[in-house]
Amino acid sequence: MAEQIDLKLYTAAQLKGWLLHNTTIDGLSEVLIDKVRAYALVTNPYVSDDMSLVSALFVDGKVAAYTYVFPDRMEKPHGRTIFWNTTLYVNPRYEGRGYAYCVIAAICELYGDDYFDLDAAEASVENLKYSGLTVTYRPQYILRQKATGSGSGKAALAQAWNGLCGRIRSHEKELRKQIAGSEYKIQYVNYVDDETYAFVSSHAEGDLLLRSQESMNWVLQHHFMIESPLRRRVRRRCKFASALPTFRMYAFVVRQQERMVGFVVLRATRDEWAVKYLYYDESADEVVFMAVAEHLLDERRPLFSTADKRLYDYVAQYRMYACEEIYNRSFAYPKNYNYDANLNIQSGEGDNVT
Repeated sequence: MAEQIDLKLYTAAQLKGWLLHNTTIDGLSEVLIDKVRAYALVTNPYVSDDMSLVSALFVDGKVAAYTYVFPDRMEKPHGRTIFWNTTLYVNPRYEGRGYAYCVIAAICELYGDDYFDLDAAEASVENLKYSGLTVTYRPQYILRQKATGSGSGKAALAQAWNGLCGRIRSHEKELRKQIAGSEYKIQYVNYVDDETYAFVSSHAEGDLLLRSQESMNWVLQHHFMIESPLRRRVRRRCKFASALPTFRMYAFVVRQQERMVGFVVLRATRDEWAVKYLYYDESADEVVFMAVAEHLLDERRPLFSTADKRLYDYVAQYRMYACEEIYNRSFAYPKNYNYDANLNIQSGEGDNVT
């Protein structure tokens, strides 16, 4: 018997009805999209009710493939509304049938001239290329501790030995001394006001992209992930689940003698400190870098990542981490976009803020 194949698009209005009013929508379930992520999508300031946000393909009523999208009205490129790809999934049972291309193509038919992606899996990159996007790669700088495994005496011994070697090599005392002698102040925020956004705008000359103030506030207040202390109890139905045992977003302004000299957005998970946005005065770069480094010292995590090479070099010099790496993230853009490889892309662009 022939399979029944259905390709469906779901609008923001349908997602809202399902999320807020428990409306039954054919095919729309937590297998297709986690409710935390769906709620973040529909609260985006540039979403309209008639806008299609989810593309899904079903085989005999079962989810076979899907992808999501959300809009972003940019300050750079000025006034342009673009659409960021977020997630691409194909059920392994149906791999090789071209379903990934099908769900992307349905979105590209609507938004193809303004369709972008940052940091896709390699299989996704090929589908993005096939859909007509140009793909390049941008560096993400990583510092991490050595992996030693767990669950054995040898692993515990290796961990202790690596810790001892790390302390011998580390210049952490020097960093702590500099921090102790510094008088910068930090103001944690959960929104971007006019003063802060003016600072961000005036310090984004070297960036390829710049989100609007409204978009930045959405990023800070509506996350795709949610901290879930009892994650083991969470029912996991979607492959892109939102539950993490630790998930926090820290946005803060750095001031030196009451003058704003930096704005930073840090994401914290159980295993990583990640700098998602970083804007600073050149004259006070070390002060802002110090503010980031103080977080790394205050709550240890085995991995640190940033797209800013100067911050990476600053942290690396104190040898708090054993390994240095460069990870190349994909950046996909339509052919009509004027791409400048000399400009930076902040780590938090696209859906990467979470």
